[in-house]
Amino acid sequence: PCTEMHFKQHLNATLWAYANAPVRPDEVIISVSGTGGGYSEAARQPQLHLRRIYSSYFPRILVLSHTSPKTSGANRNAAAAKARGDILVYSDADDLPHPQRLSVIAHFFWRFPDTLMLHHTLTYHRSGFQRWDARSLRAERVVNGSEMRRTLSLHFRRMHSYHASMLAASRWDPNGALQPAQMRRMPIYQPFRSVGPIHTGNLAIRRSVIDRVQWPDFHGGEDKAFSWSVVA
Repeated sequence: PCTEMHFKQHLNATLWAYANAPVRPDEVIISVSGTGGGYSEAARQPQLHLRRIYSSYFPRILVLSHTSPKTSGANRNAAAAKARGDILVYSDADDLPHPQRLSVIAHFFWRFPDTLMLHHTLTYHRSGFQRWDARSLRAERVVNGSEMRRTLSLHFRRMHSYHASMLAASRWDPNGALQPAQMRRMPIYQPFRSVGPIHTGNLAIRRSVIDRVQWPDFHGGEDKAFSWSVVA
């Protein structure tokens, strides 16, 4: 997802980070939010300019230009609808990725083929990036489904019993989905202790997930609401 401001100030740095990574994306889809008055200035930028710069790095690059404002969730849904791959990796335009981000994501989806959603932690400065090596990749503990359910159940019973029951009732049922006001009050997505905060906007999923669960279309908390909905 990309706003007009992020298109001008941050997008190029983010794209260069992916272009110089050891594993690059098969395609890049940028969904640019418009303004109430029509196309944003960023949306008028020709796709040819980006293609000219990055065509040697990415096999396919697509810019979606919207005439009206889009929330981050709506931008993510729009980009996912145009994506061709099986693994969808979301990246906010103003967030620099770890140099090994796609390498690590590819490793874990390959190592655990039943994985549907993959999160990672964030750091507020690139100096916090730690290099992943073969030893650290092997050291990750696998959390099985029953342990995940027990942990979430305990967490919800203690703090959010009403929302837990509502979320369970909405499982894979568009007609029973939580309303935005309820989803905004969902707890922070931190089901297990980790070395840092989990970034619920910059996650990776299999296409089968987005075929069943869409990103909520509201500002503030749509990423944690999406993550909890997938878990449900």
